[in-house]
Amino acid sequence: MPVIGATTINGNAVVAQHPAGGALRDVDGRAYTAVVGHRLGWGATYEGTGDFHLSDTWFHIPIPTLNVLTLPGVPLPSSGRIFLDNFFVLFEAVNCRVAGIHAWDNRDGFFRAPLPTMVADEGMSGDWSVWGRTVTNDRGRTLTNIWRPRNGSGGRHAMMLGLGISIFVDFSGGPDSPARRITFFGAGADWADRPIG
Repeated sequence: MPVIGATTINGNAVVAQHPAGGALRDVDGRAYTAVVGHRLGWGATYEGTGDFHLSDTWFHIPIPTLNVLTLPGVPLPSSGRIFLDNFFVLFEAVNCRVAGIHAWDNRDGFFRAPLPTMVADEGMSGDWSVWGRTVTNDRGRTLTNIWRPRNGSGGRHAMMLGLGISIFVDFSGGPDSPARRITFFGAGADWADRPIG
């Protein structure tokens, strides 16, 4: 049984990298939501300005991380490492698009999704709030909201510290276009007890 557990987090944990004076504005005029997002029980919503000079920003979400497996009868720290099998992000992008996904283990940026160029239909827009959604765009690229990082030999990443997911959102469209919003509902990861699976 290679996958041994899962961890998840609510979308309220998402924070913007450049919250003020940048690509974001207050959601529906609610004070400070350009900085902290508009938070409700199910997640956090951010709205882009559409300014062509400040059209995109990164958002970051920490994932509760297992990094050592405690085995019955085996003393720590000899039990074993935990390996990241996959991670996911649940979101809805309205009049904007997710244009990049990165995964971090402390300062080690060990994964970059083979997502987008700056071609609009190669990003992820619309409703991605259902785990495992998969769509083939008109260029024949298959996009999904589950990513399975693997090293060059097909192995899983051995976690050392904490898993952080960075989501790059492009809000471009000009100030007169409809509201450009992204709502983050949650994220999570599946963990394995072996490097290959």
